[in-house]
Formats: sequence, structure tokens, C-alpha cells
Amino acid sequence: AWFTGSVQVDSNTLKAADACLLSVSVYKDGSEKAIIDTENATTLECEGTYTVTLTLPKESASGYLVLTVDGQEYYSDYLQRNDNTDQTLTFTLNVKAAKTVTFTARWGIYSGDCHVKNGETLTIG
Repeated sequence: AWFTGSVQVDSNTLKAADACLLSVSVYKDGSEKAIIDTENATTLECEGTYTVTLTLPKESASGYLVLTVDGQEYYSDYLQRNDNTDQTLTFTLNVKAAKTVTFTARWGIYSGDCHVKNGETLTIG
């Protein structure tokens, strides 16, 4: 990595991206046991109602979720970095017909309009 700058401070802390742990948990029809609980991209055959929760540990980079269905991408709102507390975002996913859904957690803040925010429902035909 290459860093340059002209600001002087007492200390700087650099953290590698692999230390950031945005995780995705997916629950089917209100179940208490997650059918997905991962930090990696995961594909799942879906039909019905699911609860999706993103968790961003404190001091971790901001992040969001991309759901890919039939080549179409759907973006969640982002979770903002917080130095003091973990952040969570939960939404309902309603898949009307059997579909393959890929869940991919991404770092940063999506610059476009999101398809689902905290507490909302994303319906996929």
C-alpha cells in the first residue's frame, strides 16, 4: 500500500479489510435458527418469507448487502461505521416463486438508491 499526506497527528491506526466482519444471517418464516450465517457470498434456493439481518461490529468499515436474483441486483441500505457499538439492519425478504438468491456482503457505502431499508420488506416476484 502507498500512503501520503501532510497532516500530523499523535498516532494513526491502519486496519486491513479482512479484519472487518460484516455478517449476513437469514431466517426462514420467523425461525430462531439461521439457515445462512456467513461473511461470504452465499447462494440459497428461496421461496416464501425470510428475515435478513446484517451485523457490522463496532470499529468495522461500513457495509451493505447485494441480493442477486435472475441477474438483477437488489441493494440494501448501508450500515455506517460506529466506534462504540455494533450496527444491525434487518428486513423481510418475500420471494413469491422459487428463485435462486445470492447474498453478497460488500464493504463501503452504495452510491445509488437502495431497494430496502431497515424494517422494510423487499418483494421479489
